[in-house]
Amino acid sequence: MSRGPLPERIQEGKFREDLYYRLNVISLRLPALRERVQDIGRLAMLHLGFLAAHAGKQARSFSADALAAMQSYGWPGNLRELRNVIERAIILSEGEVIESKALSESIPPPQNPSSPFVYEPKTKSPAITARFLLSCRTDRKARNPDSFYG
Repeated sequence: MSRGPLPERIQEGKFREDLYYRLNVISLRLPALRERVQDIGRLAMLHLGFLAAHAGKQARSFSADALAAMQSYGWPGNLRELRNVIERAIILSEGEVIESKALSESIPPPQNPSSPFVYEPKTKSPAITARFLLSCRTDRKARNPDSFYG
């Protein structure tokens, strides 16, 4: 198993040291989603645009309560969990605005609905957002929304 800091896994004998030095050309630390609260609105809107267009739904934005709930949640599953919650909300919602009640039951209602990190999209069209995301990637895997997650 290689989850966690690899130098510690090497010390424990759970990861090969020679393989570590082969792979460790550039080290990047990607902070967890809970450490990037200011990014949740933008990430949620990108996922909403892509997934709504993929599903053929009319969802275009989140209510302030829904965004506040997402920003106050800890996201132990990081981006995969965010994507799944948004996909579920799109499926369960009928209108253009995703309300907090459509979010997963594991996300509690917001404590402070007037969160300072509410994201206002520049465009209201999920199709435009989805086309933008696809144009940023040149490989064929970009057509599959799951390819963004490995």
